[in-house]
Amino acid sequence: KQYGTPVLVDVVNETGALPTRYWHRGEFDEYEKINAETMRSRFVVADRACYSCVTPCGKISVIREGGVTLEGPEYETLVSFGSLCENSNLESILKANELCDKFGMDTMDAGNLIAFAMDCYEQGIITTKDTEGIELVWGNHEAIVQFVEKIAMRTGLGDIFAEGLVRAAKRIGKGAEKIAVHVKGMAPAGYDPRALRGMALAYGIADRGACHLPATYYIFALRGVVDRLSIEGNAAFIADLGMRHAASDTLILCRFSRDAIPWEDLPRFSSLLWGAETSVADWKRLGERIITLARSFSVREGIHREDDVVPERLFKEPISKAPALKKSEVNKMLDEYYEVMGWDKNGVPTKERLMELGLEDVAGEIEPLRRKN
Repeated sequence: KQYGTPVLVDVVNETGALPTRYWHRGEFDEYEKINAETMRSRFVVADRACYSCVTPCGKISVIREGGVTLEGPEYETLVSFGSLCENSNLESILKANELCDKFGMDTMDAGNLIAFAMDCYEQGIITTKDTEGIELVWGNHEAIVQFVEKIAMRTGLGDIFAEGLVRAAKRIGKGAEKIAVHVKGMAPAGYDPRALRGMALAYGIADRGACHLPATYYIFALRGVVDRLSIEGNAAFIADLGMRHAASDTLILCRFSRDAIPWEDLPRFSSLLWGAETSVADWKRLGERIITLARSFSVREGIHREDDVVPERLFKEPISKAPALKKSEVNKMLDEYYEVMGWDKNGVPTKERLMELGLEDVAGEIEPLRRKN
């Protein structure tokens, strides 16, 4: 209620999982300049809740000198425009957030794009000639705001970055594709999988890319419910978590309340909302059907096992509080996850599991693809 999602800045930084300097580090030395307490004391003027909610997690922030008013920034925005760019200037993060809201841009992707550009700049892949004199050095808060506008208006180098991380890296060339951190084209959320090992699997198997929301493993790892540096049991845990989230998402619940609702409570919703008697088994089947159907669509569109793996850099570079990922560990988690879900070793749902879930039509489409692969 008091701080909203920015409260995570301190927690994740202490764990060593705060993405910093475009995934080269897991801790930000100046995190206290962008954390929840600083934000609350300097810029937050009011709390905001969704209709009928008792937890006003939204924060209305104002920069009085600049005439900036917005809801946020949320934790992920503080990471993307903050620690990921080694930027401790909170005013610039608020301004970048406001611009993204006005332009209809996602703050997480925009911040990751700019941090990627800064990494390319440091390595000489792009220069001030490319940026029209803007020095994309780490922590240059003025450059961050300028670059948001360039991407939105597709001016100069911003025209290339407006295409998104994968296309931008390909067009830039000179090794930029090896620097880009993403899964299936989506930049990861603000939780480093080297310090939260299960996130390597959660990011990998998420159908739309390195998203943290289909299976919120990080919540349980940060609370100590699961061992964040171990891979044991992660596959079954993440599979169950993902199915529960997929099922409860059909109720259009707040993502925060969704994470706290156990399987046993879901039948109560159907009884109260539309008078249907359901069981936990019914809800588990629903969750598995949703995930399996989404996976079948992805397979049809060309997604394979190799697309379920986090970027190469995370296997090569350790961070201060965790070693680099091991491919053997990630492959073990993938094998176990596929087995739990009833998919083959390449991540393709088996005909038997599709039939069990009543997805006969899908099975007819997937089988030819399995033989081809």
